[in-house]
Amino acid sequence: MQGQTKIIIFGTVIIVYAIQNGVLSQWPPSPFGCYEDIMEVGNIFCTITGQKGVMNFFWPTLVVICTDAYLNLSIPFRVTGDEIVECPEGLQKKFDEWKERWLQNKEAAKKAFCDHMDRKW
Repeated sequence: MQGQTKIIIFGTVIIVYAIQNGVLSQWPPSPFGCYEDIMEVGNIFCTITGQKGVMNFFWPTLVVICTDAYLNLSIPFRVTGDEIVECPEGLQKKFDEWKERWLQNKEAAKKAFCDHMDRKW
């Protein structure tokens, strides 16, 4: 088999694998509560760290990817992709609490930054 043919076959196998595992279809079919909380927290995290907001949520590893992807955000408790989609009440409560903590982090970061600006570094 020629080298070019091997590369084409290899590329095809990789693409099929990626499609089967959801790598090429990152977004869920419809909005839901747990996912919305993840995206809100991700946006706060990415903004606070200077990464220009959320780029995507990577489903296979359940990680938020920021636009300038030098830091990523993982969910701080054990959860599966299926649970995020189903979002039972108990899990929604955990995500809401996580989001509330990040909203507090956002306000604390704003205050700290404004205090620094007042002192003119």
